[in-house]
Amino acid sequence: MNNCTRFTAICAVALSVFAAGCRDDDTTIVDPPVTTTTKFYTPTAQGNVRVYKHTELDTNSAVIEGSTTIDSVVTGSATMYVGKTAYMESYYRDGMKDSVASSYISGDSTTYYRYFTPIDFNNSPIAVPKRWVKEADFKSTTTSWVTFDSTLINFPVDVAGSTYTADSLHVKQTRTKGAISSVAFGTPAAPKQAQEVVVTTTFSGKVTSQFGAIPIGFSNIEKLYFVENVGLVKRHRDPYKVDVTVLKYPVNGFDYTLQSYVNK
Repeated sequence: MNNCTRFTAICAVALSVFAAGCRDDDTTIVDPPVTTTTKFYTPTAQGNVRVYKHTELDTNSAVIEGSTTIDSVVTGSATMYVGKTAYMESYYRDGMKDSVASSYISGDSTTYYRYFTPIDFNNSPIAVPKRWVKEADFKSTTTSWVTFDSTLINFPVDVAGSTYTADSLHVKQTRTKGAISSVAFGTPAAPKQAQEVVVTTTFSGKVTSQFGAIPIGFSNIEKLYFVENVGLVKRHRDPYKVDVTVLKYPVNGFDYTLQSYVNK
């Protein structure tokens, strides 16, 4: 290698080291912006209307003849209710307004709340404080949360047409953010991608009867499905059985599917 060639090689090495040093010390590398799209699963506005087909299911999950009703939900104006901006929902069955069944909802693009009152749970009074309950969480990495966990005293329980008094009954409800599923709804029904929320409710305790204190318990699972920019499109609960000692009493399931809607 002659002197000129040797000099050229040395310069090339020096330049490469210098260039590397400049990149490390003086050049700011900017990551490309991350584009995220927030899905809105629970649109709430005054004048929103949803019409659902409600059917009862027997122990074989078949539709019970004559059980079908058409239920409507109408959203009222916005108001401040127990610390949240909320909307009242009024319920109609076969066109007739239910003067008892109404509730307040509140939500944004990530969470959906309903104000819990005693009549909200199986149409029976419950000794649980009234409060906002998180019905759905669409963004949180925490996939499960407890809706309530309480022990009820002197609670009436209906089993196979007879009413018993539960001296102490433990009730727990947990909600879990489920998978994205394909759910058919509308008229005619067409499938769309929906976010699933699974609601698990368990009862356990003892009731007083003419035979003395007997154990009672059951667990049921209800599934809710929300579609982007539409809202709740389906609720479904399979039939289940109430365990009373060695006996098992069947309880019907239901299916509640959106037929039509108007979002303001």
